[in-house]
Amino acid sequence: MSPEQRKLLRDALMRALLTLAPLGVSFDTLKGTAKAAGFAIGDDALNREIDYIVKRGLAEPVKVKLSSAALRWTTTADGVEYCEDEGLYY
Repeated sequence: MSPEQRKLLRDALMRALLTLAPLGVSFDTLKGTAKAAGFAIGDDALNREIDYIVKRGLAEPVKVKLSSAALRWTTTADGVEYCEDEGLYY
């Protein structure tokens, strides 16, 4: 994947995270987001992209009260600012 394609994928993921904030987005929803954006990537690759976004401080994991095994992610304040700066904000 080229650097430009990677940015497009990450932007699509950030837009999904922002759209469903503060509830958080599940892995399956992010996988569907990637597919809808035209990316056919596996679970490991998607996990790496999510991990990168989290490590950059643009998103964070959210615990699901009814199921500790379920994991979701949402944007941070820095993530919202990134989306605004990149024109990803709806």
